[in-house]
Amino acid sequence: GTTITFGYLNLVVLFWLWFVLFFLYWYHDHNFNTTWPGATMGRLEQAARACGQCAVAIMGLLLFPVARSSPFIVGMGVSWDSFIRFHRQLGYCCLVMCLTHMSIWWRHWKILEKLATLSGKPQSYRLFSVPSDYHGDNWTIPLITLVFFVAVVALGILSFYKIRRAWFELFYYSHHWSLVLILVTIWHASSAWYYMIGGILVWITDRVRRLVRSSQPTRLTKCTLSRGYIHLQLAAPKATEFRAGQYAFLNCPNIAPLQWHPFSICSSPTDNYISFHIKDMGPNTFTGKLRDFIHRWQEQPQDINTDYREMSMFNASHLSTSGCLGGSPPVDIIEPPLIRLDFPYGSPPDLFKFQTITFVTGGVGITPVSSMMRMLLGAVKSCKAAHSQSLPTGSASFSSSGVKWVPAKNVQVLPRSIKLVWVARMVETFELLEDTLLQCIAINETPFQVKLYATREHVTGGYNTLRRVRQQSENGATSSSAVLDYAHGRPNIRMELINMVPKAGEKGLLYVCGPQSMANTATIAAQDLGFTLHLENFNL
Repeated sequence: GTTITFGYLNLVVLFWLWFVLFFLYWYHDHNFNTTWPGATMGRLEQAARACGQCAVAIMGLLLFPVARSSPFIVGMGVSWDSFIRFHRQLGYCCLVMCLTHMSIWWRHWKILEKLATLSGKPQSYRLFSVPSDYHGDNWTIPLITLVFFVAVVALGILSFYKIRRAWFELFYYSHHWSLVLILVTIWHASSAWYYMIGGILVWITDRVRRLVRSSQPTRLTKCTLSRGYIHLQLAAPKATEFRAGQYAFLNCPNIAPLQWHPFSICSSPTDNYISFHIKDMGPNTFTGKLRDFIHRWQEQPQDINTDYREMSMFNASHLSTSGCLGGSPPVDIIEPPLIRLDFPYGSPPDLFKFQTITFVTGGVGITPVSSMMRMLLGAVKSCKAAHSQSLPTGSASFSSSGVKWVPAKNVQVLPRSIKLVWVARMVETFELLEDTLLQCIAINETPFQVKLYATREHVTGGYNTLRRVRQQSENGATSSSAVLDYAHGRPNIRMELINMVPKAGEKGLLYVCGPQSMANTATIAAQDLGFTLHLENFNL
């Protein structure tokens, strides 16, 4: 669902205020083709032309949210995935105005047809006919009519949420009909380019930037498959920075050369690699095809291409047909997956502005939280190593390059309490972040709390242990133990937040990434308990 915020309501109100004033100008005040003074234009024709102007203006506006790195997105401080909702809503407004524009014209022509019959000069104005006695460039009318009806299906019906989620490739490729619609609209309406030139330039600039960014070489360093998930690890591209909680668009030319799909970055900005945990969404999906390709690549006969498989992770193009350097790989050998990245995207919260942080996630919604937990873990470890464990956390400043100690005045402080509430169907899902979570709770005087809930696992005695480890100090002595427990069922989100309520003068963050029912419950709890709420759902 769409989250209604104050900023969102402001944009909606401003849009409709502009729309009403814009329509009234073209309907009441504009002098079409210098018809004043002298001959007057009928009200139907004025309404049709005004609706046409509104449709073209909205078409120009909806181009701006399409650009992933639009200056408007940066200026408003929002993410592209949250701004794209305006593209969808403007798109449907545009289709409605186009249909209204055409319907009024058809009514106007029907009246003209009757008048022509009464005058003894009958003229037919059918749906796809050209009203040749009306104006000189009327041959574009049947063309734009045909293009519009195709657009209703390709850009309207196939964009419905359930359709684009179930058949994304169909939605993606059919959406390219918009290029035809824009070109024909500029051809049909001589002033249309006035409205569209800004959005087109922003879109072209964005495409060039994305092309340059995604052309940076990436090196796959680790690739594993587990139950229902794909784990990818790549060497971090040079001169690329991102924030914990952001996501990347991933392309694999081996299976879909033209498709780019968004996945959350699971590694910390301070790691020397970029990792992804990708859920397999089933057969005939991008993730399903990626899993099948990796499986076939990994299952190749060991005695034929062991050397090739090991070296191809780094540079497959230098191997000969016999597995030696200097040529092409054997014909029957499947080359390793080639991964291209376009990132970073998203506007995650600044975690160091909050004294308490609560993450509430469902299933694979843990992936953006993974990056933030790893970053917070690195910050806490660095502070522990630099100072005594009892040192107040109010003098630590953390950036993507690490932790540095500065005077306590005007610094970003470490949160005093960090809690993760993670709900998953199966216990195996917790293995995605198991090592990181164990490190979090094993720290002496740890600020981390971890609550795991498995909805399809029946637990005896309330809690079952997922894994128990003992952290070893440098001299080999046991320093602390960590137990990762999980419970059966679903959490009471309000009760989980009680001990995380910020004190007077503090700020508490509630970060939610999960199904809509979880988001709705968390929203009410955040409002009642005074948390700053950040919702992520990634439903593009």
